[in-house]
Amino acid sequence: MVFINSSNVIGLVLYNITSNITGTLFLTLFGILLMALILFLAFRVPFEVGAVLSFPFLLVVLSYNASFLAITGAVMIYLGIIVAFNFPYK
Repeated sequence: MVFINSSNVIGLVLYNITSNITGTLFLTLFGILLMALILFLAFRVPFEVGAVLSFPFLLVVLSYNASFLAITGAVMIYLGIIVAFNFPYK
């Protein structure tokens, strides 16, 4: 696994979830992203804030797995629209 820290906790958790539950690393990371978005919605965080907070995670995952290119691209376009509509023109 690429996700290794000094105690190897993150690497072991991701490896065990991938090998025992989902089968592929893409589904594991996508499931983590969906759980984070569901958590944002459960606490009534606006979807725009959830997209902004999940964007760094998407960039890290995209650097490891190119399957997230379409998802990250859609989030980038959505964030660009948010910035364009909320940008002060005065």
